[in-house]
Amino acid sequence: NTNDSQQRNLQPPENTNDLLPEVEQLQTEPENPHALTNDPSPEVEEPKTPPEQPKTLNNDLSLKIEQPKIPLLPPSEIPELNRGVQDALEATIPVILKEERRQKTLVCEILADAIIKHFPHFSETLFDCWSHLRVLPTPHKCVLYFSQWKEPLTATWSTQMMGYVNCEQIYEKPKKESYDAYIKVGSILSRNSWFQSKNDAIELTKLILGPENYQKSLTSEKLRIGFVQREKSRIILNLTSLVEIVEEQYPDAIIKVEKFADMNLRDQVEWYANQDLIIAAHGAGLTNLAFAHECVVVFQLYCEGYYVPFYFNPLLKDVGGIMFEYYDGDEYNIHFSQTHRERYLARQNNIAISQE
Repeated sequence: NTNDSQQRNLQPPENTNDLLPEVEQLQTEPENPHALTNDPSPEVEEPKTPPEQPKTLNNDLSLKIEQPKIPLLPPSEIPELNRGVQDALEATIPVILKEERRQKTLVCEILADAIIKHFPHFSETLFDCWSHLRVLPTPHKCVLYFSQWKEPLTATWSTQMMGYVNCEQIYEKPKKESYDAYIKVGSILSRNSWFQSKNDAIELTKLILGPENYQKSLTSEKLRIGFVQREKSRIILNLTSLVEIVEEQYPDAIIKVEKFADMNLRDQVEWYANQDLIIAAHGAGLTNLAFAHECVVVFQLYCEGYYVPFYFNPLLKDVGGIMFEYYDGDEYNIHFSQTHRERYLARQNNIAISQE
C-alpha cells in the first residue's frame, strides 16, 4: 500500500541485493514472533548445561556389560586352546555345570557265560553297549559287569577294543551311586542286531581309524576285492585257482589275500574298511564286518555240516552291506540241531568252492 509506505517513510532499496543479508539473517536466526516488529522480544533464558561428570557404571545407563559366555564344551574338549586358556575357561564354569559335565558312566551287565571268551560273542555285547554309550553326554565311559563269568578277558582283539571304547571289566555288581545308567545286554539272538543304528558302526570305525582315514576308505578308483584265508579249519582249498579266475575277470581290480592270525585290531579294521567285495569262510574274523562300508558285498562260505546264516547276517545288515552265501554240501544242518561236540567237529571241515 503506497499510503502505508509513505507513512512509514519506507523507500524501496536501490539494489535488491541489499535485502540478502536481512533474508539470510532471518533464515539463520531462530523463529521469533517479535522479529518483524519493533517490540522488544522477551528475554529467554538458555537452559543450563549440567557439568559433565565422568562416566561410571552407576550413572551411565548406556554402558552395557557383556557377561563372558560359557563354552558349550568343557575346555578339555577344545583342542585348539592352550592349557592356560583352558584353565581360565574352567574357572568360569559354575559348579553346577561342572557337575552336569562330569564323566558319565554306563554299566552294561553282560548276560553270558564262558562263551564270552570268544571275541565274536564278546563283540555282540560290546557293540550294543557302545550304541547305548553314545547316547550319554560326553565325555563318557563304560563298565562291563560280567555277572555270569568271573575270569578277565585276555583275548587281544577284545582287550584292544575295550581300550578304544573306554570300557573296563568288573565282576562284582557296582553300587547304584557309582553309575548314571544301567542296561542288561544278552546275545544277538534276543535282539537280532549288533548295533542300535548304522551310525553307531560308522562312529566306531572313525574312532579306531580316525576321521581322515575313514573318509579315504570310502572311495577308490578301482574295485577292491579281498579274500580271507583261515589257517586251521574251514580253509579254502582251491583259493589259488579262485584268485586267478577273479584276476582274469577283473584285470583292473585290486585283489588281496589276507590272514589275520597275527594282525592287530586296527590293521584288521583298516583292511575290512577298504574292501568292496569280501570272500571269506564263516568264522570269528567276520566280526570285522562291523567296519565295512555301506554297500559292501560279502560272500560267506560254509563248510559241509555247518550252516549258521543268522549270526553274521544281521551284522552286515546293520552296516548296510549285501550278503551272499555258499554252502559246500548237499544237505545242511542248522546250528541248533547239533550238540556242542557235533558243531565243533563240523566246523573243522575245509571248503572247496566250485569254480562255476
